[in-house]
This record gives sequence, structure tokens and C-alpha cells, in this order.
Amino acid sequence: MKDIVSYKDCLNCKACCKFFEKYKHLRKIKKGYKKVNLKRKNNYYICSYFKKGLCVIHDKKPFDCKIYPFHFMKNGNDVFLAYDNSCKGIKNKKKKDILKYADYLEKCIKKNNLIKKNKKYIVNFEKWLTPIKKIY
Repeated sequence: MKDIVSYKDCLNCKACCKFFEKYKHLRKIKKGYKKVNLKRKNNYYICSYFKKGLCVIHDKKPFDCKIYPFHFMKNGNDVFLAYDNSCKGIKNKKKKDILKYADYLEKCIKKNNLIKKNKKYIVNFEKWLTPIKKIY
């Protein structure tokens, strides 16, 4: 999958590898033989593979890391593709580019049946998410 936010932008920010405590269900994401453990630091968890400001498993990262800053968001019975509006890299994007990428991501998701394979990543509506497209 291609990214909407450049790796350079990610390196300048480094916020996406941190999770607030209420998202601790992400603490034991398995990727092949690897297990992503989030370590508690102050009021958030940080990915154990985030070392010296870099993701050391970038090419083998878990699904929800691959689609970040996008998330699956549930609102009632509907599932939306939404993006994290705190992501600095997406704030620089034009709305039409975000929509174009959402279309691309939706095709990848549906082609590979990724919603059914990754239901644990569907989160309830949160104010930090901006819904962009209903996908189910």
C-alpha cells in the first residue's frame, strides 16, 4: 500500500507511535512472528519498535500502522474510513487529495477483505477522528 503522508513528515513528527491508555487493546498486535508491545510512558503507551525516533519494523509493520493516519470508525451500524486530525502530515494535504487517497484505500480494503480480517481495529466514534467516507 502506498502512503499519503511521507516518511520524512513522519520522522519530523513521531506522534503516531504513541497511544493513550484507553487504546491499550492495541498493546499486543501480532505481525507475523513479531509482537508489538506498547510500553507505558507518562500518560500514554509507546510502541516497543519505535527506537531513536524511527520505526524499526517499518516494512513489516501491522495493518493499522500501515493505514495511519486513517482508521476504521464505527458510528451506529456504519463503518467509516476516518483520519486522525492530529496528524501533522495530513494537515498539509488538500481535501481532494485526502478523498483520492480514501478511494484508493477503500479499494485495497475491499479487494483484500481487510475489514473482516481486522475488526479489532474498528473504533467507536471519537472527536479526534474526521470521518471521510462510509465504507460499510
